[in-house]
Amino acid sequence: SSPHFKPSHLSCLLTTCTDFITEYFDLNPVSTLGIVAMRSLGASCITDGLHPSGRQDFLKKRLAGVLTQPGATRGEMSLWKGLEVAGRSLAQTPGFSTREVLLLTTSLRSTDPGDIYSTLLPVVKGEGVRVGAVTMSGCEVFLVRRVVEICGGGGGGWGGGGGGSLGRRL
Repeated sequence: SSPHFKPSHLSCLLTTCTDFITEYFDLNPVSTLGIVAMRSLGASCITDGLHPSGRQDFLKKRLAGVLTQPGATRGEMSLWKGLEVAGRSLAQTPGFSTREVLLLTTSLRSTDPGDIYSTLLPVVKGEGVRVGAVTMSGCEVFLVRRVVEICGGGGGGWGGGGGGSLGRRL
């Protein structure tokens, strides 16, 4: 059975993400974090780049502002575009840091401009980017699961992880 998120999926996602941001920086005080939104067949870095732990409040306010805009959750997701934007953002990170992407999705499918397996995933994996995922749709999206398995991430019970603190909350 599918879990029921009260009062709405969006408010649950926002609360969970802001809690995750706090816990992330508590556990990783010198880390940086960027947030990418995938919607309407596109993707954009909603945090305008990577932000160090001292900017937690900025990240939370920016995330809340984007998620509460009219139409913020409309349109189809493109996993390709999301990984592409995240990859460009992660290219700015120092070589000694980890490169990880956590996908938060409520979508039941991904509409992509090409074959992720043969073109995009080799690049993502070659750059050492780990991809994890947590879904709020109550359903598993095969493509998302395969990306997580191939890129050595975790989340939602895929790839050996449980989605970390965020996965436990959901």
